[in-house]
Parts: sequence; structure tokens; C-alpha cells
Amino acid sequence: MTTLTFPVTSQGDETFGPGVGARARDAQVRDERSMPVHLAELWVDVPRALMLVFVRQYGCPLCRAQVESLGRMRDEFAAAGVDVAIIGQGTPAEATRFRDEMHLPFPVFSDDSRSAFATYGLQDGSLEQVFGLTPGRPFLRAMLRGHLPGRTVGSVRQLPGTFVIDRDGIVRMAHPGANAADVPDVSQLLARIVATMPLPTS
Repeated sequence: MTTLTFPVTSQGDETFGPGVGARARDAQVRDERSMPVHLAELWVDVPRALMLVFVRQYGCPLCRAQVESLGRMRDEFAAAGVDVAIIGQGTPAEATRFRDEMHLPFPVFSDDSRSAFATYGLQDGSLEQVFGLTPGRPFLRAMLRGHLPGRTVGSVRQLPGTFVIDRDGIVRMAHPGANAADVPDVSQLLARIVATMPLPTS
């Protein structure tokens, strides 16, 4: 996992996701019952913020290590008033299987068309971004921690991304992955949210 940088993406070019300070973009995904869900529904009633986590694909050791870290901090997220929603490729059944396998306390939504990924500017990476030395070392570390590769669901070249959205639908932090292993450190991310985003008084 990387140190927090939260690069600001372009707000005027649709090939990029929404940058910090921009209005979050709505997109439709599906829940475990295959019912359509709009992302905009997820941030409306959050106590403090929504963390929208786009994982590469369910068989990826990097993704499994990432969501394991998220799951370990469920109590800290709840205490801070931060909701977490995970978006992945594949069918609702595959999303549910991933959630159950990883014992996740957060919802996992299906984006089999990758339209939500595209809406947030998250595309396929180059061979270097996915299979090069930079993501390769964290990949091996994840495997050594027991996160072995599983069945590939969707594009193996999909890049990850994490966005923090406040209850007014404004992007407060944005971290589109520069490579397959480029995800923010969960503890640092939560600390930054608490330090920079006060809980609403009403």
C-alpha cells in the first residue's frame, strides 16, 4: 500500500475521474439481489463520509489484502461515521461470493459492464502498470500473507481507485491507482478523513 498522495484529477476531461472538490459522479451498479443501485444513494445519508473503493478483480491477491485491511477496521470506520462501499467487476453472485469469502462487513456492488469504473476514470492499465516490478513486489507480499490468486473475474488489467465523498456529494479525497498495487493505506486514510472532515452538526 502507498503513502497518501491523493492526486487531483482533471475536472474537465471525461477520461479522468472527478477530482477533489468536484461533484461525485453517479453511476448504476447492482446489489447482491441484482437490484440496481445508484452510487448517489450511498452518500446521501452517511454520518460523515462514504469511502468508495473500486477493487481490480476478485481473484487478485492485492485486492484481497486491501479489503482484509478494510474489514479489520470496521469498528474504527463505524466510530468515525464513515461508510464503506466496495465496487467490483462480475455478477452480483460473484460479488456476494467475494464478500463472504473475505468476511466483509461492507456491501460489495457489482459493475459487470465496468461503467462505474469508467465514470470514475478507472481504466485498464498497461502491462507495466499491472505486471511490472512496481506492483510485482506488493503482489508477492500479499501472496506470502496467504492471499493466493483466485479465479479472474473481468479484466485482469483493471486499475483500482479509492474516493472519499461527503454527504453533499463532493469528492473530498481521490486516489486513482497509478498501478495495480497503488491503493492508500487504510489507517492513514481514516485519520485524514477524521482530521479534515468534521462530523455534521445537524
